[in-house]
Amino acid sequence: MGRKSKNLKLKPENKESIKDNKLYEKINLEKSGRKSKELIIRNVIKIYFNSLETEYNYFKEIKDKLENFKIIDLKLEIEKAQSKGGKSPLELLEYSVLNKNEKEEAWIVFDKDDFEIDSVITKANKCNIKPAFSNPCFELWFLNHFDYRETFLSTKECLKLTKEKFKKELKKEYVKNEKWFKILEKKTETAVRNSKKQHKEIEKSIFSPSRQNPCTLIYILVEKLLKV
Repeated sequence: MGRKSKNLKLKPENKESIKDNKLYEKINLEKSGRKSKELIIRNVIKIYFNSLETEYNYFKEIKDKLENFKIIDLKLEIEKAQSKGGKSPLELLEYSVLNKNEKEEAWIVFDKDDFEIDSVITKANKCNIKPAFSNPCFELWFLNHFDYRETFLSTKECLKLTKEKFKKELKKEYVKNEKWFKILEKKTETAVRNSKKQHKEIEKSIFSPSRQNPCTLIYILVEKLLKV
């Protein structure tokens, strides 16, 4: 049995330590026409998605949570899909390269599915863009909230297991465009722990990212944002 996860609570950092951190800067709100005061903002993290549904909604909920503490400014940017399946990982990378600001920390969130992702990950690293991929798909991240898996999963199998797990554990029907972060929040630490273990185990092999299944790097981004 894993240790019981608690509801994640973010604690604002000491104001003096924030001022000493180079990642923080003072912003004069007079420039925006609002009442003059200083707002301390951490480095901007911009996340690009090749999905209009599940991933975006999940991180939008995290963004809302963070904004309540007025410490982290998380910008979410999403490109409209050209087809029902959204843009490919390569097109997503190309879009992020063209639109990223040098002062921002850019991430791309995408699934392996049937795409070739090895070259995308190599190019992303060269462009200083962090790839948070899931192999086979984002639903693996959801499954990791409940238990640890180490056997190969196809996208179809992953979706099937997710639906079964949500129905059994949450008494809810899994729908891709629903908002799931708050519902799963108490299990986030478990998801990070299981995903990290998967990643470390599969890194011992000589497999390229496209063959690292099951594996999701969503935990790195979530861990960074929520300080799990």
